[in-house]
Amino acid sequence: AALVALVVVWNLTVVVHEAGHLVFGLATGWRFVSFRIGRRIFVRKDGKMTLRRYTIPGTGGQCLMEPPSDEPPYFLYNFGGPFVNLLQGLLLLVPASGFVRVLCVEAGALGLLVGVMNLIPFRRLPTDGGNLRRLKQNPAARRALVTMMRVNAILTRGGSMRDVPAE
Repeated sequence: AALVALVVVWNLTVVVHEAGHLVFGLATGWRFVSFRIGRRIFVRKDGKMTLRRYTIPGTGGQCLMEPPSDEPPYFLYNFGGPFVNLLQGLLLLVPASGFVRVLCVEAGALGLLVGVMNLIPFRRLPTDGGNLRRLKQNPAARRALVTMMRVNAILTRGGSMRDVPAE
């Protein structure tokens, strides 16, 4: 039962992480494009939300948003995921009894682990901390982020590379 709970709690931790990016992104002017957990992706297209199957393997989840400008407020968008995981960890490492205690400890420990690991700026792993370091230090990285997010938004909504502006 604890192992099954761990799988469920892991998926919920990914949802919490991506929801952190979503909330902080929306709060700083980013526009929602899609929200993916595993192979399921919710996409906003023409004002409607659709659920699709995501066919490209990758990370556990992704909250894709369009930047509000050519110099977007990137800090809170990138920091939001790890922040809510750390908050999850601190709030759920509380005393409880029985199976609820097992769930709370698992969720709290995973929240802390995911939050801390995502803030470490590994050189070869795409973490939020690494993104923050690169974006802070390099204006070209910020321009690349804006371009990448805009291209991904077009493709996620069903467009093709022909729909991408040349610049």
